Amino acid sequence: MTKPLCSVLLGLVVSSPAFADDVVCDGLIGADKIDANVLVIGDCTLDGTVIRGDVLVDPNTSLTATGVFLRGSIRADGADVVVVDSSTISGGVELAGLVGAGSELVDSMVRGNIDVRENVSPVVVDGNRTGGNVQADGNTGGVTITDNMIKGDLQCRDNLPAPDGGNNVVGGDAKDQCVAL
Repeated sequence: MTKPLCSVLLGLVVSSPAFADDVVCDGLIGADKIDANVLVIGDCTLDGTVIRGDVLVDPNTSLTATGVFLRGSIRADGADVVVVDSSTISGGVELAGLVGAGSELVDSMVRGNIDVRENVSPVVVDGNRTGGNVQADGNTGGVTITDNMIKGDLQCRDNLPAPDGGNNVVGGDAKDQCVAL
């Protein structure tokens, strides 16, 4: 007995993976198109790269992303430095536990949330547009939040020193340590 064509096609669709294997970055990836997550394991530079997945930044590594189009999110935990400039991120940006000389998220479009927390190095969030919230919690290296258009809330708690900056346009509420920004 033969199976109906739709059953055969359904089996093919269900068994195919959503992404190819993850792509490891320890160097330069230029204007390539990647249908996978990018795993940063060293000093990674993404320049004009289109990524259909997330960028995951390992501890003690660095990411520089310029002119990147990312359908996922950027997540860095314990990294040295993360610099994102003039990029479009369909998800969010999470910068946590950064320990290097200083990190920046500048002149970019982030459709999700921007979460900056528990960093011991300085973080600058400047000139971005975000469709979600911006939150800075528990940072000790200093946070500067300037010239952003934020559709949601801007909330800052337990930062020492308190975040500085200003000239942000906030569609929701500015709260706690960020009420004056």
